[in-house]
Amino acid sequence: MVRADRKAQRAKRVQTAPVLPEEVLDRAASMFLAQGYYRTRMSDIADSFGVTHAALYYHFQNKQDILSQINKRAISELVARASSGDQVAWDQLVERYGGMVWAVARARGLGPHDAGDVSQVTWLLLSQHLAALNEPERLGVWLFRTASREAYRMRRLRGCEVADASEELSMTDHLLE
Repeated sequence: MVRADRKAQRAKRVQTAPVLPEEVLDRAASMFLAQGYYRTRMSDIADSFGVTHAALYYHFQNKQDILSQINKRAISELVARASSGDQVAWDQLVERYGGMVWAVARARGLGPHDAGDVSQVTWLLLSQHLAALNEPERLGVWLFRTASREAYRMRRLRGCEVADASEELSMTDHLLE
C-alpha cells in the first residue's frame, strides 16, 4: 500500500522551480533531526520538494555529501559567531574539538600537564586567528596542525628527542583531507 502511494506521488510530481542547494541542506538537516540520518532516504528529501531523487544528484553526490555540507556549514556559522564574540559559539567549538586537540598532544608523547599546556596554547592561538581563517569549515585541520606543532615545540622545550615535525605532519596530511 505504501509503495503504491509513493509511486502515485512520484507520478504526480511536476517541478515548478529549481531546487536550491541551500534549501535542500535546510530541509535535509531538519529531516535528519526528526527521523534520523539512517531513516531518511534521498527519495524522502526529494519527495518533500516534489521532485525525483535524481534531481538532488545534480547538486549532491549522495546522502553523505549532504550531511558533510550541513556539517561544514554549521562549523562555518560557529566560527563566524565565535569570531564576533559569541561565547556560546566558542564553547561549542571547544566542546566539539577539545578532545581532538588533547588527543593530538598526548599522541605526540606529552604527559597530561604538558598536553594541557599545548591545548591552552592551541585555543589561545585560535582566538587570535579566528577571524582570519580563510576556510572556516576546515577548522578541525587547523586545530590538528596547530596542536601538533605546539606539541613538538613543547617536546623540544622539555629536551625530548623529536623527529622532524614537518616530516611527521606531511605523513598525517592524508588524515586531514
